[in-house]
Amino acid sequence: KTYYLSKNISVSLEIDPISTDFKTVPPDLADKPFNDPIMIERFKRLLDYVFSEIPDLQLTSLCIGNEIDGYLGTNATRWGQYLAFYNATAAYAKILRPGIKVGTQAGNLMGKAKEYLIEINQISDVIMLSYYPLNWDLTLKDPTVVDSDFDAMTSLYEDKPIFILECGYP
Repeated sequence: KTYYLSKNISVSLEIDPISTDFKTVPPDLADKPFNDPIMIERFKRLLDYVFSEIPDLQLTSLCIGNEIDGYLGTNATRWGQYLAFYNATAAYAKILRPGIKVGTQAGNLMGKAKEYLIEINQISDVIMLSYYPLNWDLTLKDPTVVDSDFDAMTSLYEDKPIFILECGYP
């Protein structure tokens, strides 16, 4: 944090209870659904701690979860549980850091979980994503799809800023 403060650099903070295909929580929470009050309370305590360690660091945004669609898939129950968790923890983050922009990172805004991502992004301040032109089976799309992919994503989310947190072509 000292480096960023000394250079007057703002930071985007990411905390990942989901990272791509995995639920990444302490072992005692592994079997709890995301909407369990204990899960929500523990994440709030984590936010308390993290924010207390960086009180003067200017944050551009907070990302809660990395490529969440990889883990949640098209499972309506899991999406509902995570939506409740995200709603509660994002609201709490905004109490701790008024004005912070909160989002959750998608791996594929236009993929199989598109409708669930639209729903969760309605309560997000910013749209966060990874962009790699890949099919669901991880085969490469032709590079010519990039323009049309970005047109589709920006037309879907015209009213919110889009933060590309990861981008590449393997």
